Amino acid sequence: NLTWKGRELARPSTFTSARASTMSALGAAASLMRRAASIGASTRGASRVHRRSHHDSGHRAPRGATRRRHHQPNQPRGWWAIADAAAYDPPQGGALDTHPIMSVKTGGRFTIRDLDLVVDEVDIGGAFIKVVRPKSEDDVLDLYVEMGREDADPYWAALWPSSIALAKGVAGVGDGVIGDGVNERNAMDRSVAGSRGNLMSGMSVCDVGAGLGLAGLAAAMCGAKTVAFYDREPLALQCCLLSAEANGLAVVAGTPVGRDGDEDEPGESSSMGTVCVAEVFDWNNVSDTQRTFDLVLACDVLYETHAVSPVCALIPKLTSKRGRWMVADPPNRAPKNRAAFLAQAETDHGMTLVRERRTTVTRCGSSDDVLVLDLRLR
Repeated sequence: NLTWKGRELARPSTFTSARASTMSALGAAASLMRRAASIGASTRGASRVHRRSHHDSGHRAPRGATRRRHHQPNQPRGWWAIADAAAYDPPQGGALDTHPIMSVKTGGRFTIRDLDLVVDEVDIGGAFIKVVRPKSEDDVLDLYVEMGREDADPYWAALWPSSIALAKGVAGVGDGVIGDGVNERNAMDRSVAGSRGNLMSGMSVCDVGAGLGLAGLAAAMCGAKTVAFYDREPLALQCCLLSAEANGLAVVAGTPVGRDGDEDEPGESSSMGTVCVAEVFDWNNVSDTQRTFDLVLACDVLYETHAVSPVCALIPKLTSKRGRWMVADPPNRAPKNRAAFLAQAETDHGMTLVRERRTTVTRCGSSDDVLVLDLRLR
C-alpha cells in the first residue's frame, strides 16, 4: 500500500487503473481530433473562399465527388443525401430580391446565395412540395468553421423524417384527422386545386424552429391564410422563402395585412391567397408584442433536456385562444423529454394531448418512425 502524510492508502484497483488509462487514451484521441479538425477547417475555408469567388463572378464552382459526413451525438440521424435532388439557381428579378430577410448575412458575411443549392420534390400524401436547401450540410458547416462558429448546428439544412411526418400530418388536418394516407391525399388535392373548403382555410400558422420549413409549406399548400417561418438562423429562413417562391406562394416582409390595412385576423380573406413571412426568432427572448397563431408546428425540438421548458414556455406566447400545436418527435430518441413536455404543457398552460399517431416515413431506402402529436388548449 501507498502512504501519504503518514497515512496508509489503498493501492488503486485494477478497475481504477484501467479507467485512468482509458481516460488518458481518450484525452489523447480528443487532442488528435481537435488538431485534425483545425487542419480540416483551414483546408475547407480555402475551398469556401474559392467557391465564393466563383459565386461572386456568376459561376458555380465544381464540386468533388467525395462527401464527408458529420454527425453530432444529440442530433437525429436522417438522410445524408437525396438522390433525386436537382441543382437550383434562385430566379432573379423576383420579390425576394428586395426582401429584407434575403439580405441578412449570417456572421455578417454569408447569405444562402453563397451556397450551392438543390431542390427536392417531397411527396406529401400524393402531392409534391418543392424544398430548396443547401446541397450539403457540410457546406453549411464550412461556413460556420470559416466564421469561427464550430459549435453552430448545420443540420437544419437536412431533410429529416420528422419534417416529412409533420407535413403529412398537416395535410391530414384538412379532414380533421392526422396521418390517414387517403385523407391526406384528398386534402392536398383539394388545396392544390384551389379549394379552401377544409379546416386549414383562414388559419394563421407558425412553423417554429422551421429549418427548411417543410411543415409550414404543407400548411400553405393546404390553404392556410398566413404562414410564418420562425428560426434563429437567417440561412434557414432564406431557404424557406426560396421554397415558398418555388411553390408559387406569396411572400411578403413583416406582418401580413388585410385589405383594410390592419393585421389579418383569423377567418379574414386575403386577396393574395396564402401569405408567407419569415422572422429571425430566439425562443429564449420573445417580444412582449409577439403575435399569436391558430396552429403552431414544431419538429425535432425536444432532443435536449434543457430545451423542454423553453419550448413549453412558447405555448402562451405563440398560441391564440383555442389554438393548437402539432409536434413531430421520433419515438425512441428522447421519450423522457417528450413526456416532460406533455406534462408541463398540460399543468402549466392547459394544453392537452388529444391525438398521437406513429407514422413510418420511407425515403431513399431509409425508414424511420415518427410520432405526430396533436395538442389543443382547453
